[in-house]
Amino acid sequence: MWTIAARLRQSYPKQADVDGVRVNPLSLVPGDGHRAVAAFMQLARAAGRQREIALRISLGASRALTFALAVTLGTALAVGALPALRGTKLDLVPALKIGAGATAQRHRLRRALLVAQIAVSMLLVVTAWLFGRSLVPWCAGISSL
Repeated sequence: MWTIAARLRQSYPKQADVDGVRVNPLSLVPGDGHRAVAAFMQLARAAGRQREIALRISLGASRALTFALAVTLGTALAVGALPALRGTKLDLVPALKIGAGATAQRHRLRRALLVAQIAVSMLLVVTAWLFGRSLVPWCAGISSL
């Protein structure tokens, strides 16, 4: 700063009554220089902690994925177990007394629901597979950090 002050005195001898040089921090709004400096310091810290932040984000994502898988498995077990439990409590005498027409209609509905369920399941499997393939380049970039 003293070198700058000396050069200014040489360049502007009429204004040589300057005792020193005052350096103001970069500011977008006058009087807010300290806020700008603090913001730049935070940016510098964040740039230095980029690997740590990426690791924290990936851990958070893996926890969310673990939670989603647990909820999915719980739901699948509950939805699969309820019809099985209902089938074990079936009273055979009333079921045998029902006419053949009602049974055929019920079988058609069950087959249609089964076909729809298989179609949606296959759609979900293919979608998950494609999504997993699209994550491979992204995961390779994360592992190189």
